[in-house]
Amino acid sequence: MSETKAKRGRPPMPAARRKRNNIIFRARDSLKSQLEEVAGNNGRSLSEEVEFRLECSLMSPRERLILAWSQREPSTSLKITFPSGDVFHDGLRALADEIDSVLPEGDRQ
Repeated sequence: MSETKAKRGRPPMPAARRKRNNIIFRARDSLKSQLEEVAGNNGRSLSEEVEFRLECSLMSPRERLILAWSQREPSTSLKITFPSGDVFHDGLRALADEIDSVLPEGDRQ
């Protein structure tokens, strides 16, 4: 008579309920050390820092700028002056308006 051994640990969640997937990769000791240091400075776990950086690498420059602006210290400001009517200025103004639209009311300039 053969006995079936019970599996150890929690049974896996169905894919629809799973929030994260495991991705395993190799990294040099120096890269791991840098990521651990930066993760600590940012108040994230190593895993969260790697996930955040990978997500950022897949964002458009506009999305990265909006993210960076929304995570800045409230006292930080950015002031760039260009001649009125300049195409670059108009583009920056539109981007600044877009950034302001995603910020909480108290952070708007």
